[in-house]
Amino acid sequence: MNDQTFAIDFSGARGSNTGDEFHELWATRQALKLLDDTTGLMAMSVEGMTIKEGQDRVWDGVDCAAFYGGESAADAERVEIQQMKYSTAAADKPWTVARLATGGDGKVASSPIRRLSQAYQGLLRERRGRPADSVRISLVTNQPVAQEVLDAISAASTAVGDVPVAVEIVK
Repeated sequence: MNDQTFAIDFSGARGSNTGDEFHELWATRQALKLLDDTTGLMAMSVEGMTIKEGQDRVWDGVDCAAFYGGESAADAERVEIQQMKYSTAAADKPWTVARLATGGDGKVASSPIRRLSQAYQGLLRERRGRPADSVRISLVTNQPVAQEVLDAISAASTAVGDVPVAVEIVK
């Protein structure tokens, strides 16, 4: 036996498939909450928002949406939007401010933070008259999050009045 390092190539379909499987399993986990009357979850969507909210690009950052106490963004008591970011090849690569602010194509317009921000603003429009803290935004990832990001989220939440933002690290 030799000392060659064995490495799996996660580029292409293999890497994409693991990300897809993560999305599917996460969505299934969320959907199971629909069966539990104590959660208040009444509806959910996967890969965007419901048909009523349309197919506008504003929902591109929504991988899962959960509607508590209602079945749409407008009538739910609380809405949670989640964006999943899963990496098998770079599971130890931390989310930094720069990485969150730049999309895979190198442009700000397709960045995770821009897409979540657009979805949050879209929800506020759909939910006129409802408190901003009735919307929760989550980045669900298997990768670590840099302390600078957590500090920025904390500072922003304090500055705008405790907007519920979560970073869920899934291992």
